Amino acid sequence: MSAIEPAPLPDYDLRDGRRLEVLESSVEQTFKRLSSHIHGIAREKGFYEKMAGYLNRGERIALIHSEASELLEADRKSVEPDKHCPEFPNHAIEMADIIIRVLDKAHAEDVDIGAAIVAKCRANAKRPYKHGKKF
Repeated sequence: MSAIEPAPLPDYDLRDGRRLEVLESSVEQTFKRLSSHIHGIAREKGFYEKMAGYLNRGERIALIHSEASELLEADRKSVEPDKHCPEFPNHAIEMADIIIRVLDKAHAEDVDIGAAIVAKCRANAKRPYKHGKKF
């Protein structure tokens, strides 16, 4: 396999259109269910109560950014177990936090994030090496 080819997913030959469609459908449905579940937890924990103040679009983006900053700090430090989920290293949990915030934002704003991910992956597969840039 050359350096520019993506690694194939287990049990899927991405050149087989039917299998790719099944995979994409599964991704779309999984993200839809997961974003709904995550948003439900956020509501349950008070992040959407009127008294707490609704998070506007910019504040949701800022929360995603804050999780990315926490990931940077985790990577700058030595790898250690996360304090809330000690079975995982801290940087893995910070990555999960980013995804959780993005999925909550997607559900709150009625974005079909699974379909958007599938569409973006298809578009990226057609782009040139390093998308025509140096890095």
